[in-house]
Amino acid sequence: MVSLAEAATLAGVSTRTLRRRIAEGILPAYRTGPRLIRLDPADLLELIKPMNETAADRLETRTAVQFAAEKVRRAGGF
Repeated sequence: MVSLAEAATLAGVSTRTLRRRIAEGILPAYRTGPRLIRLDPADLLELIKPMNETAADRLETRTAVQFAAEKVRRAGGF
């Protein structure tokens, strides 16, 4: 699960756009506290379907690299 801000960065859209998609029922979201919203990255990928195979490959690679970097950052790696 990722935060709204992390999801917006990954998808290349604003948090406002994601909130709109959540309100429209297009994007599932999970409330983990009174003000905390979390998104499943798999749901996010469904929202931002690429137009062609090359774009899909780039998106999958970028997402995997960003998640790995974030995991290292959270563990105190850099």
